[in-house]
Amino acid sequence: MQHLPYSKIIRIYREKEKLTLRQLSDITFFGFQTLSKYEIELIPLSDENFEVIAKAVKIDYTFVYYINENLKYDLDHLYECIVYDYSDEIEDLVRRIRKAEEYIYYSDLYHYFIVLLFSLDIINGNPDSKYLDEIQHLKEHIDSNLIQIFYDYFAIHTSRQGKLSEAIDIINRAISLGKRTLISAMLHYHAGLLNSIQGNLKTSLEHNLEAEHLFIQEHNHIRLISVQTNIATIYARQKNLDQALEIYNRLLKEAIRSKNFDIEIVTRYNIAWYLKIMNRFVESNQIISEIEVISPLTINGYYIKASNLVDMSKGKLAQEIIDKCLKQPLDPLFKLKFELLNYENNRNLNEDYCSILKEFLNKTKLSYDYENTEFVLDKLIDYYESKFSYKIANQYLKEKIQLIENKYSK
Repeated sequence: MQHLPYSKIIRIYREKEKLTLRQLSDITFFGFQTLSKYEIELIPLSDENFEVIAKAVKIDYTFVYYINENLKYDLDHLYECIVYDYSDEIEDLVRRIRKAEEYIYYSDLYHYFIVLLFSLDIINGNPDSKYLDEIQHLKEHIDSNLIQIFYDYFAIHTSRQGKLSEAIDIINRAISLGKRTLISAMLHYHAGLLNSIQGNLKTSLEHNLEAEHLFIQEHNHIRLISVQTNIATIYARQKNLDQALEIYNRLLKEAIRSKNFDIEIVTRYNIAWYLKIMNRFVESNQIISEIEVISPLTINGYYIKASNLVDMSKGKLAQEIIDKCLKQPLDPLFKLKFELLNYENNRNLNEDYCSILKEFLNKTKLSYDYENTEFVLDKLIDYYESKFSYKIANQYLKEKIQLIENKYSK
């Protein structure tokens, strides 16, 4: 299929070179009338004759051939790499496609090209994609499948600007535009993530369950693992911890079976954390010990281990970990977590401890971190109740109730 018709590209580059048809006729020895008929597609133009004319108007024939014969396959494969997270293949694929960018502009695959390149810019964290304005200008002429892909990543772009509600509206509009399985699966996957960030757990769960169903149809096991992890996390945030653990244990078995080391480690950390929430501190630290055998602990691993030790009244062992971690450069939230743990381990629940809790609360609210917001509210309630300041404790209790109501109603 000619995605870049010979007749069209000849006329464009002839005009770029400021050649008349008669001048081109003199260079190529094709008759003036013949060239005119080629340009308006009255007669077919063979590959051999096109090569002669292309050379005269400075067209690189190899790129035209590539666009007509291979570009559609490469763009399809690029989208598959994005969806299936084959990141190791993307760089070489994009480099090959970009070499023909000058000519792609004139082809019927240009919309596909700019939508995928915009998507990659968003995936790579580039907030100033050069393709955004052009897509916005052309979107009335872009087919619905490509518009769905664009809206998918435009929603993510919008969410990173702090406009979560607007981002969710965009992705909901995209979902309504069509039902091509692979595109719909990604839309529901991202809709689940955005709603989860905003605390709309009920809606997030619905999107994730639909994404799970669609990724099973597509045999996309990589995204399926991500979706099932999201589903387990939502169950945990809804306090359905047994359901969450059931999914995580299933994922762990599959990760071990398929020798997916990265997924195995992440899943073990999730299991350890939710066992801790369920006050199963010994089992939680058994999981952490299993991780230590196969991989160095992350800062999150050290936090879970130390926190379990505090709850198991093993303060000396906990303090060794706390002191070691507080000497390291830490993410602000983890720094606050270890500082809180330090106060709790030393039974110094004073005003400084309360100030750290309030600082932590402000950070979790700003980052829409509902899980840690609830975690801090619980500690503030306990703190003020221990000080017999029941009025203040009730204020934080009301805030927690409002948070939970919002979480379950959306």
